[in-house]
Amino acid sequence: MRKHFLNNSNISFFTRYNYFMKMIRSALFALTIIFLTSFTNNPDEELIGVWWNTERDAKIEIYRCGEELCGKVVWLRNPKDDYGNPVKDENNVNSEMKRREVMGMNVLEGFSFNGKDRWVDGEAYDPKSGKTYTSYISLKDKNTLELRGYIGTPILGKTVVWKRDR
Repeated sequence: MRKHFLNNSNISFFTRYNYFMKMIRSALFALTIIFLTSFTNNPDEELIGVWWNTERDAKIEIYRCGEELCGKVVWLRNPKDDYGNPVKDENNVNSEMKRREVMGMNVLEGFSFNGKDRWVDGEAYDPKSGKTYTSYISLKDKNTLELRGYIGTPILGKTVVWKRDR
């Protein structure tokens, strides 16, 4: 059986010490690489935040809800009606929903990243029309998103542009 070179009595303490230090540094380097690569870039983080709608009369906060992304109204230019009451969802086709307040209302639900360039399979509710649309979201840049809403097919839909609130 062959002896390991470090077991040789002719090898000095410093040679052994340097060998072990190199091994420890190599192990620490490998662990650091494994640790850093275990954090994958989560694309949802790019979308999470507060966004101005196209008309700039509302702000919508996009946030994580379970495994998906949702969005709720967090600011309105005119949060009160003519009588000083909170603005209600009066255009909703469901009569029971007409009494709910627009402030705090979920207007985006069910969006998940498709692994490429879009958040898909979501729904967008428009309190101004009272309609819900199948939707997807894409980012033009880190401060601009495009929300495409449609009924049936995306070709017949409409795209709105939202800007990030800074």
